[in-house]
Amino acid sequence: MFRDVRSEDEVWRTLDLVISKGSIAAAELVVSSSGLDREVARWGDPTEALMRSPNAVSARFPIGPDAQACAELLFRWRSDDGEVSAQTEVLMQVIVDIVAQALDRVGSQFAPRAGGESWVGQDAQREPLSRPALDGHGSQ
Repeated sequence: MFRDVRSEDEVWRTLDLVISKGSIAAAELVVSSSGLDREVARWGDPTEALMRSPNAVSARFPIGPDAQACAELLFRWRSDDGEVSAQTEVLMQVIVDIVAQALDRVGSQFAPRAGGESWVGQDAQREPLSRPALDGHGSQ
C-alpha cells in the first residue's frame, strides 16, 4: 500500500485507510515544540468520548529514529482489558516504520531529519525506527 505513494497526501490517505480497516479508533499526527504538543492532523473517530472510556488505550510513536524524529503518531482505541498488548505494540511499530519510510521517500516535512547516512532500506537486523510510549488508561 505505502510502497506506491507519490506524495505526503497519499501517505496520509493510506494511513487513514489502514486505520479504517483495523481496530484503531483514531490516530493523530503530533509535533512537539518547546515542550508543547500540537496536533497537526487527525484521522478516525473523535477522541474526546473515546478517551473517557475505561478501556481506552493509546500508543505514541516517533516517526523515525528517536534522535531524528520531528513528529509522532498517536494511536487510540478500545482494548478489552484496558491494556496495550505486546502484539498490538509491535503491529503499530511496524505501521509507523512504514509511514516513516514513505514520508522520507516523498520528501515530507514530517519525515525523520537527515542525520548522516539514510536509514531507508537498512537491513532487517537494525533496531526499530521508533520506540513507543504506551498508555493503558487514556492519559495521553
